[in-house]
Amino acid sequence: MKLTEKQARALTEKQLSKIIGRPVEVIRTFVREGMTPNPDGTFCLFTCIAWKLQQDPPEPVRMQPIARAKEWLQDILDDGAVPVKEIYQEGAKAYVGLSERTIDRAKAALGIVAKKQGKVWFWELPTDK
Repeated sequence: MKLTEKQARALTEKQLSKIIGRPVEVIRTFVREGMTPNPDGTFCLFTCIAWKLQQDPPEPVRMQPIARAKEWLQDILDDGAVPVKEIYQEGAKAYVGLSERTIDRAKAALGIVAKKQGKVWFWELPTDK
């Protein structure tokens, strides 16, 4: 594909970033036609775009499993008591590797109260008195 200078200038950093797969910063665009040989013996004209790669963004801070479990438990228990079986099932879905043991540790750290209603155990956040 041969680009005119106007078309080359129209390429945005976002489009280039998508093509390259990393963030880029366009320094300048210019048309410098060159030729490169094709396997079939023909030649291809090309247009140059000057750009540089931006530094990779810093890695997001990963929370420790116990911290994630505590935050997650507080969120789901804000609306009231939840059956323990449901907590374990949803915890396994919500975060890969969030084991029942990790959830139990978060429960202890938060002071979550366990209550049995009939044959079903529920957890709820402690009430402030």
